[in-house]
Formats: sequence, structure tokens, C-alpha cells
Amino acid sequence: MREFISTNEASGAAWDVMTALRGPDTPTERSGMGSAEFSRTHAARCSRKFKTVEVIRAVAFYGSVGGCAKRHTDDKVVVPAWDDHFNRHVRRAAARLGLKVEVEK
Repeated sequence: MREFISTNEASGAAWDVMTALRGPDTPTERSGMGSAEFSRTHAARCSRKFKTVEVIRAVAFYGSVGGCAKRHTDDKVVVPAWDDHFNRHVRRAAARLGLKVEVEK
């Protein structure tokens, strides 16, 4: 990877996509949460992932994602109205992959 990132002219595009393939980290389930709060937080993170990461995976790998990695096809990613580190990764990956970016209302 080091050689690819340091010598390949497509390394910027690859980096932009790779950084959006896993997240988001928020909202985060934490120990000590009650079961209702844990469930709400987990559902919110999964929803955010569905609208971003799963679409990027499908486009980046032409739908051939294996294992337990979820993906679905769409022509856009949907980010929350608030901005954070992960949303910036999603926006850059979407631009590299030709996806539209929609902001939740």
C-alpha cells in the first residue's frame, strides 16, 4: 500500500474512497447505556451507514462486496445537515465516484 500511495497517480482518488468505506463512528453505542438508548444509537449509526458507506461500497467495487459487508445501489449518498470528519470523507469519495451528495433536511 505504501508504494501504491506514494507512487501512483491515482492514489489521491484511492485514498478518498478508502477512507469512506468503513465509518461512521458516530453516533456510538457505549457501555453503560440503557437498552433503549443503545438501540436508538445503534439504529441511527446503521441508518447513516446505509445512506453513505453501503452506496460507496457498491459503486467502488461494482456491486461485488463479499463477506458480511453490506451494500446497496443508489446514485447518491445522503449526509446529515451537520458536518463532521466522516461526512468530509463521504463527500470526497462521492465526488471521485460520480455520486450525488444529498443533505438531509
